[in-house]
Formats: sequence, C-alpha cells, structure tokens
Amino acid sequence: MTKGAEELDVLTAVLAVEVETAAGARVVVPVVVPTVVVAVVNDAPDIDVAGGNNDDSDDVPSTLQTCVQSNLADTAPSPQPVHIKLNGRVVPVGRPRLNRNEQRAKAKADLKEFNQGMKLRGLLRERDVREVVAALKEIQPGLREVGSFLATFQVLGKAVGKAVGKAVGKPLAWRLDTNYVSDNVRYRLPEPTVDRALEQLREKLCGETEEIQLDSDGENVGGADGYVLSIEKIGTYTREQLEDMKWIWNLQRTCRRGLSLCSWLNIEVKSLVEEPVAVGLALNEFLNAWPYKVIPGFGFDIAMADLFCIRGSTWLNDDAMRAFSVFLKSYKNNATVMIPPVKKPSRKNSTQSNVLLQEKQLAEIRAGISTVQYVLVPINLSGVHWGCLVIDGGSKTIQMYDSMNSKKNTKRLKAIALEIVSALPDTYTVLNIEGPLQKDGDSCGVFACLHLWKSVSSDAPTDVSTAGITKLRWMLLYAIWKMKCRW
Repeated sequence: MTKGAEELDVLTAVLAVEVETAAGARVVVPVVVPTVVVAVVNDAPDIDVAGGNNDDSDDVPSTLQTCVQSNLADTAPSPQPVHIKLNGRVVPVGRPRLNRNEQRAKAKADLKEFNQGMKLRGLLRERDVREVVAALKEIQPGLREVGSFLATFQVLGKAVGKAVGKAVGKPLAWRLDTNYVSDNVRYRLPEPTVDRALEQLREKLCGETEEIQLDSDGENVGGADGYVLSIEKIGTYTREQLEDMKWIWNLQRTCRRGLSLCSWLNIEVKSLVEEPVAVGLALNEFLNAWPYKVIPGFGFDIAMADLFCIRGSTWLNDDAMRAFSVFLKSYKNNATVMIPPVKKPSRKNSTQSNVLLQEKQLAEIRAGISTVQYVLVPINLSGVHWGCLVIDGGSKTIQMYDSMNSKKNTKRLKAIALEIVSALPDTYTVLNIEGPLQKDGDSCGVFACLHLWKSVSSDAPTDVSTAGITKLRWMLLYAIWKMKCRW
C-alpha cells in the first residue's frame, strides 16, 4: 500500500468510499456528508466536492470525480412529489360562454309576442285599468293578441322595484268614501295584494251584516259601492279598480291555458294524428278567438276557455264533459244526466239517510230510459275524480266504471247506482266493469268519456297507450269542435 493509501486508511473512520483509479489501483476515499473533502497525500490537489467550482479539478482523474459525485447523489434525499387536491366547489374563472343562437331565438320570440299586442298597446296606452277592462270586453280580441298584451301590461313592482314587497306586506285600510274621485291607475297591483284586499272587504261587509259576492271572473255581484282602499306609500284605489285588476289577472291566467293548448296541438298532436290539416284549422281558430266567447248550440253556456282543459296533463272540467255528451247524443241512442260533485256521506247525523241524488235527477233518468236505450251518468266524486254509470235499458243493467279501480270510489258509485235502481220501475242489476286503468293522475275524465263512448258506439278508439291517450284527447276536442261548427 502506498503512503497516500495509508493516509486514506486513517480517514475511513469517518466515511470510507472505495474507488478505483485510472491506473487500476483501488483506493479508499474519506467522505464527510454533506461536505466531503477527499485528501490525497501524494501531492495531489484538493478537491472541493461540495462547491464543484474548483479550477484545479482537471488534475483529478475523471474516474475519481465521477465516483465521488455519484455517491453524493445517492446520499442526497430524494424530492417528495407535491399533491394538490381540488374539491368540487372550485368556481371556474371567467364568464361562461353565451349560447348566441338561443339568445337570438329568445329575442325573436319576445319581439314577435310584443308585436302581436302592438295594436292594443297603442289603443290602451295611458288608460286607467277600468278603461282597459271595458275596452277588452268591447273589442274581444283573439287569444294570441290579448295574451301578448297582458304579458306586457304593467304590474306595480316590475317597474318600481321594491314596491311588490311593500305592497304585499303593507296593511290595507278600507273606508267608505262616496265622494272619492279615483286617480288614473295605469297598472295593476300584484295578485296576492288584490286577493288579500278583496278578502278583507268581504270580511268587513260580513261583519256589517252585508256581503259582497264576486263571480268567477272577479266581478261584483252584490252591492259595496263607495269603498276605497288605502295602501300606505303605495296609493289609493276604489273597489271597482281592484275588481278589474282581479279580472285582468284571471284573463291572463286563462290566456296562458289557451296558449298551452295551442302549443300542445302544434307540437304533440300534429305528429300523431292522420288529419294534421284539421289540427291546424282548430289551432288557428283557438288563437284568433276571444277566450270568453260563448259557443252556441250546446244547450248551456260554454266558452272557448272551457275547452282549454282538454290538452295533455290536465283534468277535464264539468263543461268539457257536458260538451262531449252532446256529441254522444248524435248517435241517437242515449241521453246524459250530469250529476253534481258527490260529497262524502256525513257521519254527524246517522239518524238521517244520506241521499246522494236529487229527485230532479232521478226523474231525468226515468225519462231518459223510457225513450232511449242508454242513459249515461258521468259522476264527479268530491270534485277530484271522474267515474261514470251506464244504464242499459235493453239488458236491464247498470254498469259502474272507475279508471282507478279504487275500492272507495267503487263503493260510492255503487251507492249511487242502488239509489237509481230503487227509483226505476223495473229491476236492474248493478255490474262493476273492469276496463282500462289510467296510469297518471289527470286522465280520469278522458277514460270516463272513452267508456261512455264505447257503450254507445263501436267508433270509439281502443288504444290507451301514452300516445293513444294524446290522440284520444284530440278526438274529444275535435268531436266538440265539429259540433260547434254545425251551428
């Protein structure tokens, strides 16, 4: 071993690294971590490994430099990877991109709707709400035009900002002032405020042993002239102005139902039926007719608005059921007796019998069965469900049909049927018909009409699928519409 090797052997107590020189000799190099100084006794220059910038490093053999640097790299701690965890609540930076096609389509539709009511807006601009109502009743514009006008008719709050909340929450004070001269009110109050004010007036008049009665359109039937409503920081209004505001709200709601019917005809019905031309004609007539226009020839007061309920996902009202019964009468083998909403029998007074039918209705049934084979009896159960009875004079049977097959409904139908049996001169048998069942909560009237139709004619459809019910609703509407066109 050389002298240099002996010196290296002394330093191995610190950290000994065995390296091989260029000449092939194996030497032990002392290393101190993190600063390692390799000392060679045989006049070799010092190497500052930590600095790495010694200009004399070229005098050290390349093999020795490489081995020392390699061992230093092995002893240095390896860097740990940095993990960044993002949660789902990170808000993206920047404004979302606009769907310009959708924006243009919406603007075009809004402009079209605005233009459809331009004539009425020009005529009724700056008019008092009472003058607006009087003009609409006189002109009787079509559904599309009046719906567009009402959609832009000012509501106090949309233009005033916080006034809606103030008007809804403000106390209302009614007083009797026959000398009050009303201001020109060119807007309407929010509907909750109007309803609350009219309800308070009814309560006030009832407390004074009087009563104000409003019909379905919000018009006054009784007498309550001279009453004035004051809303702090909002305004003062007469009773007549409040009632006309309610009438406008009701008309706007009716127009929305009518436009929903037209959309249903145009989007759903046209693609299903075989006579799209008839759908287009009916659609055009509904769009251009005054919603409260009375339809002649049905024997009772029925308006265009009463037919808006025949659209999809809607419950049929009494007038629509009666109108369809007029169509069924064209088969000349049946008569229809409408039963008012039948309430649940009361248990308060068990000593008295709970009579479900009036003598007038029983007399109509007896008269009908003496002239035609079938008497059709649509029944509105508690105002929430339609069932029906079919009295067959030929087979002496009374058929009960409930599209929900409910035990409670069947029990009530049977009670009505037994009252009819007791009022008829002949003996009749009550039968429970297991027909098609509805799969939704609004088609009970449609299924009842279908069963009545099937009872008197083979022309009735048989498809009760989802698409079939849509077509059936259209057939009911089309049948009524054709009856209207005859007059």
